[in-house]
Amino acid sequence: MRIVHLVSDLSRAGTQRQVMIVARGQAALGHRVTILVAGPTYDLGPELDAAGLRWMAIPQVSRVRLPLKLGGVINYALIVGTLLRLRPQIVHSHGFLTHHRRLAMTARRLTGVRLVHKEVNVPGCFPEHYRAVAAELAARTGCIVANCRAVRDALVAELGYDPAKIQVVYNALDMEGYRVVDAPTDPPTVGIIGRFDPEKRHEDFLEAAALVAAEHPTVRFLIFGREEGATAVRGREAFLRQRAEELGIAERVEFRGPFTPAELPEVMAAISVYTQPSEFEGLPNAVMEAMLYGRPCVVTEAGGMPELVGNGGVGIVTPVRDPKALAAAWMRLLADAELRRRLGEAAHKRVVKLCAPEAVVGTLDLIYRRLLTGREDVT
Repeated sequence: MRIVHLVSDLSRAGTQRQVMIVARGQAALGHRVTILVAGPTYDLGPELDAAGLRWMAIPQVSRVRLPLKLGGVINYALIVGTLLRLRPQIVHSHGFLTHHRRLAMTARRLTGVRLVHKEVNVPGCFPEHYRAVAAELAARTGCIVANCRAVRDALVAELGYDPAKIQVVYNALDMEGYRVVDAPTDPPTVGIIGRFDPEKRHEDFLEAAALVAAEHPTVRFLIFGREEGATAVRGREAFLRQRAEELGIAERVEFRGPFTPAELPEVMAAISVYTQPSEFEGLPNAVMEAMLYGRPCVVTEAGGMPELVGNGGVGIVTPVRDPKALAAAWMRLLADAELRRRLGEAAHKRVVKLCAPEAVVGTLDLIYRRLLTGREDVT
């Protein structure tokens, strides 16, 4: 099968990492897979090269030097021309950019390929210009893949998608390099991983940390990540560092920066309790990875996180934008080593069962084959 995955950039964000995991599995099955990048390549390119994956960056015309509409038309032409040369059978686009939708619809008219689109966003994440093309996208796309039930429900309720066209396929968990690592106990730590985007609510993490620090004089708070990707908010890290100063916990908070996949075991070895206080989420890779390494997780009700930890009884779910509830959950876990161990073991078992790469790739393969044959009885 000739498969093209279409992404907006090659940052180390969750969507891009998911594309890499899936593409690697599809290539192992003998499919001809190309990752087509319609924007900045950032720093994931070398990892794709190391994995032996084929990827292409499409030259983009600067819209600063050209009228907006003209620049968009030229960029469209460049991407569609590339698709014509690749002659894919499946174009699988990722993310909610209008650019992707219109491109995918144009590609279908020109090349007759079957279209799959992956959605990872939940209520509050759909901009108005996105809603304007949603109906046309749904009509022209063979299958919409939602990475959790919360995203599926949002697509139906907010955008009016046909539930029959939506398939829930959980994110694939990258288990390469996994090994058992012990969690620190002296001093214990609470950690968060993610881009410094406002929806990740790092400020709630810091406010909860200030509450816990007053009760637990030895606990340290670790922040992994950076300003990254097309949606990066510049100056966000400086704001968070200043906020830690204002809360009087700067000496207890460590900004550890980004890390490579090979360094993930060392990152998890530094974390006793993992937390994700996001206001908006789909199905975050960082929570899945923390569960893989047996870390008890405290998350908010955002997106699919309760599906990962709450419904399975393997973590603690708190309300969005509630630092007091976060702090209370952390303190409950920090005070009970046996509870941390029990929840961590249950989390590991659940995520391995739910997000095995082989199962995810197999499900997508079945979706593709059904689209290409037009038969629902293909197994």
